[in-house]
Amino acid sequence: MGKNRNGCITLTPTTRFATRHYTTPNPLHTHVKWEILIFEKGVSRNIVNGITFDNMTRGDVFVLGPNHPHIIEFVEEPHGHWDIYCTQEEMKTICCSFDGNFYENIAKSNTPPHLKLQPNIFDAIISELKGLEKLSLMAEADTPKAIATQQSVANGLIHYILSLYVKQEWKKNDPIPDWFYEVAHKLRQPENFAKRINDIVGISNYSHAQFSKKFKEYTGMSLIEYIVNLRLDYATALLTQTNKSILDIALETGYSSVSFFIKIFRKKYGVTPMRYKKLIEGGMKPPDSTS
Repeated sequence: MGKNRNGCITLTPTTRFATRHYTTPNPLHTHVKWEILIFEKGVSRNIVNGITFDNMTRGDVFVLGPNHPHIIEFVEEPHGHWDIYCTQEEMKTICCSFDGNFYENIAKSNTPPHLKLQPNIFDAIISELKGLEKLSLMAEADTPKAIATQQSVANGLIHYILSLYVKQEWKKNDPIPDWFYEVAHKLRQPENFAKRINDIVGISNYSHAQFSKKFKEYTGMSLIEYIVNLRLDYATALLTQTNKSILDIALETGYSSVSFFIKIFRKKYGVTPMRYKKLIEGGMKPPDSTS
């Protein structure tokens, strides 16, 4: 540990610890390693490069590098936070799976990456960190192999946290609202896409005209086209993985008319459902979609 002329301490975590839990105040300090800071208890103020982040609570996360000197001030106690550590080289390797400039962007920016974990994700990560800290305190954990294994686990958690940050930043510029993703996810379930179109639209709480317009805007295809593709994709799975009759498959995918089901199936795949099934059973490659 060293201190510069500005009174900023430089912290170097011991090699054997990939994570640590803290309940004490953190004076102004910087890092030799990268540090993932996760607030667990209390209300705190995190000041990074003179930038103040007020009211940090359970689930607030910061990604801090050597260029991010910071101080943690308590607003409400009791306080608790976790650190996860990795070297600069390890962080560069982790960041390689994202954008090519990702490491440089977060390393040079005065403002560190900041995200808020959902409660279930927070609980899962904290549980992993508690287990990792317990392992690191065992006498037999102080071996090169054990230390490397612990760091690998920590690096995996860091990668996951960074992926959540990347997703968060992507969604900030995503023109598609969350409600549409929720509806689209529901539409992919057989019990929903097999319904009548008016009933399907009812899932969205929009009128038929409004939802159809928004669907086309967000996906580039019509609602009918999307539903037909879902139904026929599911039909191919039923044809190849079950012994159900063509009638049963038609009904299960939302078609009361077998002849109409066969017609649209042939339009998409170039063969009838029965021919498709026989081709698969004969070990032949299934026909590609023609639309």
